[in-house]
Amino acid sequence: YKHEEVNNNPVTNVGSIKVSQKRPEYLSPEQYTNFLKTIEKESTPYYKKRDLMLVKILIMTGLRRAEVVGLNVGDVDLSKLRFSVKRKGGREEYVIVHNKLVEDLSNYLKIINRKSDEPLFMSKRGKRLSASSVWHLIKVYSKKSGLNGNVTVHSLRHTFATALLSQNVQLPYIQQLMGHRSAQTTMRYLHIQDNELSEAFNRVTFEERG
Repeated sequence: YKHEEVNNNPVTNVGSIKVSQKRPEYLSPEQYTNFLKTIEKESTPYYKKRDLMLVKILIMTGLRRAEVVGLNVGDVDLSKLRFSVKRKGGREEYVIVHNKLVEDLSNYLKIINRKSDEPLFMSKRGKRLSASSVWHLIKVYSKKSGLNGNVTVHSLRHTFATALLSQNVQLPYIQQLMGHRSAQTTMRYLHIQDNELSEAFNRVTFEERG
């Protein structure tokens, strides 16, 4: 399907938010960069490679927890730059691999050296990483990065959507990339209110400009 390529840092130009006890709806570029640095600094070598890859995929695809832990090695197709993802309701869709993910993904696949039917993300015991484990590790890194443990996978999903909007990706593309069946759902993620929609519409002219 058609899409608009985002060539820059995926969270560049996203407005900053204040860090408080309230859960952030999305991360600013500074917060995202610090989050990655925290993983690099605080992790053991095994967890560092896995968790950096996990967070980068979440932030650059907007996948849900269940979707990312459900990925197998064979679901990654770097030749076509896409993931095969099982969405909510069991439907299968292709999700675009951002060009800044390609090298990291390629290196990660070489390091883990797993069969196509094996999980992309595993625990140290060799089991598929669970959704609850993803929730836990995001919370731990969130605390260590100074965000009070308030970052969730949902926050990263919001960051993805907000980054797309801030770089002028059109709403239908954002809807498809998010895996939403309804545009209304996407608009809620982007905090687009009815009055904003009305204002945007009323700026459109249908007459010849003289």
